[in-house]
Amino acid sequence: TNFDYPGDVISVGSWARGAFPGLPVHALTASFGAINTLSAIDEAGFPFDKVVAEACSPTLPDFWKAYPFAQAVLNISRRINPQGELRLRPVHHLANMRDVDVLLVHSHGDRWTPVHFGDTLRQAASRPERIQRLILDKADHTYGMRDEAQRYWSAVLEFFNQSSPTRS
Repeated sequence: TNFDYPGDVISVGSWARGAFPGLPVHALTASFGAINTLSAIDEAGFPFDKVVAEACSPTLPDFWKAYPFAQAVLNISRRINPQGELRLRPVHHLANMRDVDVLLVHSHGDRWTPVHFGDTLRQAASRPERIQRLILDKADHTYGMRDEAQRYWSAVLEFFNQSSPTRS
């Protein structure tokens, strides 16, 4: 009811952390789920140890630029409530990210979120050493696990199984 999607991400992760104490809590996200998760990464209570973010855009305007009507609506809403759209800008929040490992997944076959979006996200991160990349060859938008299953799942499972520096 309030469009606080990053807050929803925090709630789900906090529930998982409470339901499974002592276990690592990871997020497997794509597109808007990735935008919302990375837009919460600077929150003090960010509950995830690792995040896989597939097909993530640096900002909503970057994603919606291919849709003139949606872009117009977004521009109007930005004038009415500029803070609302800023809340959903991963590049803004990665600049103050917590001690979290992130695997960014992009694909040359994705026309909506090109590979260079991952470069932009990594460059925005205050902890770029915590950002890893997987660049797929042909996967369509959000279909890495379907279109390039072997490469996708091998990389994701390896990422989840890597030891991480301790959280501060």
